[in-house]
Amino acid sequence: LAVSGSGSGTELGKLQTRVNNMQNDITKLRNAIKDAEERIRVKQMLSEVAIRLQSAEADVEKVATAAVPLAEEQAPAEAVERMERASTLAGNKLGTTAKLVDVKLKSAQGFLKEELAGMRGRITAAEGKLARVMKFAKEHKERLLASELIAQAMEKVEKAEAEIQKAAEAELPFLKGIEVLAASEASKAITVCETAASNGQRAVSDARTFVVQKLVEAKQFADAPADDCCKELNGLQKKLDVGATKLAELKKDTAERKRKTQMQASGEKIKDVETAVQKLADTMSKFGDDKLKEISAEEARTVCEDIAQTEHKAQAAVTDAKKFLAARLQDAKTSDALRGPLTADLSKLQSRLTACQVELAKLSKQCVEREQRFVAKKLVEDATVSLEQLQADIEVASKSAAPLLTEDRSELCRAVYAKAMVAALQSHATKLGLDADKVWASISKDKNAKQETFDKFLDTLPQLSGNDDVCFTAEQKASVFAVVGGKKGKLNQVDFKMLFRNRFVCIE
Repeated sequence: LAVSGSGSGTELGKLQTRVNNMQNDITKLRNAIKDAEERIRVKQMLSEVAIRLQSAEADVEKVATAAVPLAEEQAPAEAVERMERASTLAGNKLGTTAKLVDVKLKSAQGFLKEELAGMRGRITAAEGKLARVMKFAKEHKERLLASELIAQAMEKVEKAEAEIQKAAEAELPFLKGIEVLAASEASKAITVCETAASNGQRAVSDARTFVVQKLVEAKQFADAPADDCCKELNGLQKKLDVGATKLAELKKDTAERKRKTQMQASGEKIKDVETAVQKLADTMSKFGDDKLKEISAEEARTVCEDIAQTEHKAQAAVTDAKKFLAARLQDAKTSDALRGPLTADLSKLQSRLTACQVELAKLSKQCVEREQRFVAKKLVEDATVSLEQLQADIEVASKSAAPLLTEDRSELCRAVYAKAMVAALQSHATKLGLDADKVWASISKDKNAKQETFDKFLDTLPQLSGNDDVCFTAEQKASVFAVVGGKKGKLNQVDFKMLFRNRFVCIE
């Protein structure tokens, strides 16, 4: 028994060992089953996250695949924009998934934590790939923007160069020498030059401002596009500097030509004044003191009119020259380049103008004095002629009044009676609308009327005319008959009709 008991114990020990091993295997299997079940549960729980992650990874892969051909060639702006939009959408989807994984990862343990950590790694890889694509898209877009900025800056610079070329062409009339141009033509050409230079300066300033602004924008780009863009813009800036230097030379030449032209024009203005003053002096020589006695009133009037017109033109020339010189002095004050030499030249011209004004004042005073002397002389002559005419009129009046001053006034009375009769007769004819023939018919039916017939008519005249002052005595009737043309006791119809004619006396 002891032996068999000893052998049985050994067998039992082996069996116990086998049982223990089996129990360990069972425990391992149970743990494996439990892990498998846990993995299944975790995968089921993370299925939605996995689907989102797969979708985001697919979008990222699609964007990365689309970016490959764009990197090999110059992609258009539309393609870059589409890639940016696709990258943004993929990034948004990937970011949402990353946030969900990160939230779950904070409290995850075991297999869940392993799965989430694996997803986070995939998200990180996808984010890296997407970041590279977006960096490429940004750089490509910046290159396109840089190209556009350079094109715009080039357009500005070309416009400035074109304006500078116009300014250079504007001075072509002066290349033969300013002396070949008249002052008026030179002034017009200088105005064109100044306008062209002003336009060129404005274009250069605009281009410089634009280039500086775009340089600031270009420095915000990535290194490669920023370096290329800044290099091009700096080159354009150097072109503008060259153009500005050329434009400054053109403006300097124009300022000097303007000074010479203004001096030429100012000299012509002063010369016009001197010519006008000399013309006034020549015109006044026609009205000298030695000619006052010989010249007639009509000639004097003509000469005075000529002097007045010439003096008016001279005064107008002086006024015009003063205004012109004042304007040139103002120009000199506003221009540093012209101030010194132009002011000195204008001072000399101002002295000449002052001398002309003094001479013009002297001539004007002489003209007034000579005109007054001539007028005084004419007044004396006219007074002398008037006095002689008055004396002659007095002699004529004395002769005419002689009958009034004699003792025998019968002739004067006959004339007065006849005049009163004629006035009454004309009044009667006018009142009744009668002509001379009809009035004669009321006196006589024949061509001749005897004195007795005429006397009878005179007796009716006070009643016919309504004037009692024509009541004549027999003696007065005889006087009237004799005065109106009665001859040999008869009055002719022709002589009677002469009484109705209007008579005028010429006094000059």
